[in-house]
Amino acid sequence: HPGWVVGDEIDLEVALAEGQEIFLVPPKSQDDAPGEADLHGLGIVAGVLQTLKLPDGTVRVLVEGRERSRLVKYHARHDYVRAEVVPLDSSFELKNDALSLQQVVLTTLRAYKDLQAKLNKEKLAALWETDKLDMLVDLLVPHLNLTDEKRLEFFLETRPLVRLENLAV
Repeated sequence: HPGWVVGDEIDLEVALAEGQEIFLVPPKSQDDAPGEADLHGLGIVAGVLQTLKLPDGTVRVLVEGRERSRLVKYHARHDYVRAEVVPLDSSFELKNDALSLQQVVLTTLRAYKDLQAKLNKEKLAALWETDKLDMLVDLLVPHLNLTDEKRLEFFLETRPLVRLENLAV
């Protein structure tokens, strides 16, 4: 998908001006201006729903994640960055072992009322109804008491069954 933008406030302004989606990708370190080598190869294509510039100059951005994708090309321009990405193949045939594991995760979730209280009805419905292992993991992981490092491990794993197995542990 050529034309998707990745990066900072200037990149965001370019994306909004051009009506583009953005590519959110975790950095390997906390550098202020990471280059291509400083970024993980996986990210999320997202649509910008709302931006808010705070009095201190900080920009808050509300996004809607659309799909997990892999960075193919990184194009550094004069004052912004463009990225070419391809969606990850999330097709996975649910066989008996995967279905059983999915049921273990959902049954465990039902037992944790405090976690359910954190999830709105729409997210809970999506959890119960999804047949996509990646979506199940992506919906649950942000609400679990995990370190940022562990969340990143879940995100960077590309094999749906392994992601679900790690969630079940």
